[in-house]
Amino acid sequence: MSSSLDQAGVITKTVDDGILLLDAISGYDDRDATSQDRTGIYGDQSQRKELLNKDTDIAGKKFALPKQYLSEGLDDRIREMFLNIVQKLTDAGATVDEIDLPLLEYGIMTYYIICPAEVSTNMARFDGIRFGLQGETQDHESIQQYYQHIRAK
Repeated sequence: MSSSLDQAGVITKTVDDGILLLDAISGYDDRDATSQDRTGIYGDQSQRKELLNKDTDIAGKKFALPKQYLSEGLDDRIREMFLNIVQKLTDAGATVDEIDLPLLEYGIMTYYIICPAEVSTNMARFDGIRFGLQGETQDHESIQQYYQHIRAK
């Protein structure tokens, strides 16, 4: 729909499941115009697992928590799980600082401006002139009739 806004993402219960899904969805696809051949950029599955299984000490590390992430409208169960993770980080010796990112409130509004504009641009290529089904324009009395004919087919 809107290629600059679309993202492939997964939600898994475990990091290992995330690794399996990353392996399934990553890589070059010659049928996807947005796909890139970035072989080896993330390593292979065993390399990723090795990195993830290292005992990483996060004591002394700093994390930023935008307060807007916990604003109204967030499901209480999600808020509780999120704050649980924050507590685990602090219990492990990390510092979690709440910060203010006031521009986040404009994210949805910006999306609703960009998305329809990009969708119309993306869909314009299926007008029967440059891409898609094409016909002979001289077979029609007007460009509107041509478009109606092509789009109806």
